[in-house]
Amino acid sequence: MSKSLISEEDRAIYKLHQLIFRETGMETERNYSWRSEFMLNVLTNFGLGYNPRSDYLTLSQVYSLERMIKADEELRDRFVAAYCPSTVWFDRNEIGGKVVSKSRELGEYRVLSAGCSKGSEVYSIAIAFLEAGINLADVILIGVDVNQKAIEQAMRGVYLNEEFDHPYNQLPAELRTKYFSKQGNLYVASEELTSGVEFKRCNLVNGEEVAGIAEEKFSVICCRNVLKYFDNDNAEIIINNLQQILEPSGIFFCSADGEENRRIKAAGFEEVGKYIYKKSN
Repeated sequence: MSKSLISEEDRAIYKLHQLIFRETGMETERNYSWRSEFMLNVLTNFGLGYNPRSDYLTLSQVYSLERMIKADEELRDRFVAAYCPSTVWFDRNEIGGKVVSKSRELGEYRVLSAGCSKGSEVYSIAIAFLEAGINLADVILIGVDVNQKAIEQAMRGVYLNEEFDHPYNQLPAELRTKYFSKQGNLYVASEELTSGVEFKRCNLVNGEEVAGIAEEKFSVICCRNVLKYFDNDNAEIIINNLQQILEPSGIFFCSADGEENRRIKAAGFEEVGKYIYKKSN
């Protein structure tokens, strides 16, 4: 009886939820009345004949989208990029200095930014190493994200002027001038930065992909403002996957409250500061 009360568009939206979840591991809103900028502004550009102002989304359109994504990697990357959060926050909460400090304590410079988006956290950490007199040739610094489009921008190190103007950006103006060149409405990272870091596409829910990020385990992993986009089960999977590639006594920076905090501790971490955890030996 309940099935008959669900419209075709409701079923199409639910199928779209499943498709997003499969491609990104991220949880969407679970109610059938879900609407978002993703539907209104993006699906119109995927050749589905969908007009959000007058049409209902149909199952056949979602199945067509699914087939297109399977057949076209570029389209798949666009689909993931359209849904995934994509932020540019340079040195938010002074993460660069904190990572350098912990790395010095450990005597190891192998750092992973998990869920790096467009790379601002990676470059912030790189700048902090350079300002501390540590050559990037002596550092392994890798950023990973499921969003291939964001990774491509990170590799280029090119940012809009307005992206630097976000209130969460805490990189001092003198360091922006020192490590980025102004080219019209763009800021372009120096060769010293781009050649000293590495970016890869990786789905953090996929254990094999995470295990293949690097040959050696990391001494520090940052996974900030990431877990909130996943359901509890996948958040736990991500924590355990990252725990596996962190060396004993390694440091885990993770924005976590409540249930996430409990899950991190259950995975074998000791809380040693606000949003800072140490892996047990």
